[in-house]
Amino acid sequence: MLPKNKRLATQQFDTAFSAGQVIRTPHFLIRHHTSPLKNQWAVVIPKKHIRTAAARNTLRRQIYSAIEMLLKENKSFTGHYIVILTKKETLCIAEIYNEIHSAVTRRML
Repeated sequence: MLPKNKRLATQQFDTAFSAGQVIRTPHFLIRHHTSPLKNQWAVVIPKKHIRTAAARNTLRRQIYSAIEMLLKENKSFTGHYIVILTKKETLCIAEIYNEIHSAVTRRML
């Protein structure tokens, strides 16, 4: 789980979601907006896609884990509010990481 200071607050979430640019991948819709300070993240998993709270929380933890790996690898990546929405049930942690990594590094760096 990401520390609280790396997660988006409500006002920042609204800014990123309404005014952010969109990156589409096969399993995610990533919205990002420039931030004056550091990266902050949010993960949204609609109940429409995954019914049980336990399954949604498991997937959310896996995505946050992939984000932590990405942040450890790319220290210079800063200055964005990022919201990740799942489109459908995603795959294993390695594939989640690869998809987020390729989208973020290709479009935002």
